[in-house]
Amino acid sequence: MAGPSGEDGKPELAFKDNKVFNDPIHGHIEVDPLSVKIIDTPQFQRLRFIKQLGGADWVFPGATHNRFEHSIGVYYLAGRLVTELQKKQPELEINDRDVLCVMIGGLCHDLGHGPFSHLFEQFMEQARPDAKWKHEEASTRMFDHLIDQNKINLDEFGLTAQDQTFIKELIKHPKSEGQGAWPYEGREEEKGFLYQIVCNEPSGMDVDKWDYFARDSYFLGLPKKFDHMQLIQHARVIKVDGEEEEEGKWQICYRKKEWPNVYDMFYTRACLHRQAYQHKAIKAVEMMILDALLEADVKDGKEAEKRWLSKAAAEYDMASYTNMTDQVFQEILYSKNPGLKKAKDILQKVVTRKLYRFVDESDPSKLEKEIAKESKKITAEDFRVKEWPNVYDMFYTRACLHRQAYQHKAIKAVEMMKEAEKRWLSKAAAEYDMASYTNMTDQVFQEILYSKNPGLKKAKDILQKVVTRKLYRFVDESDPSKLEKEIAKESKKITAEDFRVKFVKVDYGKGDENPVKNVHFWNKDNPTEAESLEENEVRHYDVLSQMLPVKFADRFVRVYCKKQDKGSNDAVKSCFKVFLDKKRGETTPPRVRADTKDITY
Repeated sequence: MAGPSGEDGKPELAFKDNKVFNDPIHGHIEVDPLSVKIIDTPQFQRLRFIKQLGGADWVFPGATHNRFEHSIGVYYLAGRLVTELQKKQPELEINDRDVLCVMIGGLCHDLGHGPFSHLFEQFMEQARPDAKWKHEEASTRMFDHLIDQNKINLDEFGLTAQDQTFIKELIKHPKSEGQGAWPYEGREEEKGFLYQIVCNEPSGMDVDKWDYFARDSYFLGLPKKFDHMQLIQHARVIKVDGEEEEEGKWQICYRKKEWPNVYDMFYTRACLHRQAYQHKAIKAVEMMILDALLEADVKDGKEAEKRWLSKAAAEYDMASYTNMTDQVFQEILYSKNPGLKKAKDILQKVVTRKLYRFVDESDPSKLEKEIAKESKKITAEDFRVKEWPNVYDMFYTRACLHRQAYQHKAIKAVEMMKEAEKRWLSKAAAEYDMASYTNMTDQVFQEILYSKNPGLKKAKDILQKVVTRKLYRFVDESDPSKLEKEIAKESKKITAEDFRVKFVKVDYGKGDENPVKNVHFWNKDNPTEAESLEENEVRHYDVLSQMLPVKFADRFVRVYCKKQDKGSNDAVKSCFKVFLDKKRGETTPPRVRADTKDITY
């Protein structure tokens, strides 16, 4: 879509200023000129270097997708939903400014994520518990920083200071100051439904989740069990009756016949948590990365260097925070600083697959206070790989990839611009120095980009042009032929440092409750009235209703051994069972569930 025009007296932006991204999930996505300007900044390009699923790719090799592509996907779905409402319900008076702001809110909603996405929030909780750091707040700060640093004039695109506030409120919803008080400044209450598009906490139905459910499923190799485009097609804004003391509020509702699709969405969430997000091996990796980051945060023990990882985030220093990405893993792994030895040793175990060992799991409902002090992260399981494709399809796919991607003009421009890096890197490869060559990865891009070495200035300038999309311009082409402590007390062989305890919860998004209770629907016979699905009605709605779960949450507590030998593993397992026996007065502790915080992706 083009930028807003007409009502603000701004000329419509030229179609040629739009750009098209080819996305594996949503196909071709056309991006408006203002969003292109936002994307072509170092602050947004940083998201290329932050994986969507933290340490998941250590178990699911395909899960290397990043926050950059997810953000563009949310931009697209936000636009599809808001324009669908604009087209079908003109009485809502959704204007082009509203549409553009909602799309940019989707585009920028994850600007503040730190290294390894949600893992960084857990790091900040332990490194700086008083900071109460949240990535949503960091995203709004980064959005302002991006606009200021790159001198983007929103007025040129028909947007005002109020619209900038609206975009930030879409990213982070302000808290209400009192019952019934409207907490937003960007838009009036009659347009409150716009705040439900990117992030919808009450119902859990929003385009952020729709994109990451679809994208994560695709790259994890797991099936997606719901159709988000069907939900968009059947969305309507209806005034929902509130409590007796409150007036009704405008909410996005879905056609009643779509209730099985809504259940499938929440079921997809539960499956992703069970099979991937809470996967034992992924959590083991993330636990070890977290331990390494915490060790590295107090480098050398010198006051001047303490908290070097958490400082920029805690102080919302966006200039420094822009340089913080997943490359911190390699910075620690290949560091020669003796102060980082403990952190480096932990990461060395990750790359050599010496992960914390899963020991056992049980119910911590009576043990939560005792065990919670030792809580950190999780461990192991296997993964599936896709079948081999048809041989002819394989070779045809190769040809298509070369024509459409590998030899893409823009990709080649980027690769040509990287030529400046090669000379100082070539020595280890030319001499087959495998010890040095082991440390050579794509992180060289960021090492140069963020280097303060004056000798790398030219190379740095070239890469700066890459991240701001000032690529070498394609001219022409021709024929190439011409060119934990309590448990530890039960055994003298182990200590609290030998194991970790992790609480895990897998649910449909609303804890023990049926998540669809919070979603409102409409009937084609009465499309202006919203209604909820009562449980007894759902269970007799059609044949599918007989398959709905009785419970909507599973809970576990897991114990992991940090040592690799069988003796230590058996010792932890044995004393964990003895510990449970003593706490419950049972001979054989049953495998039951746990109560804990959920981890949201």
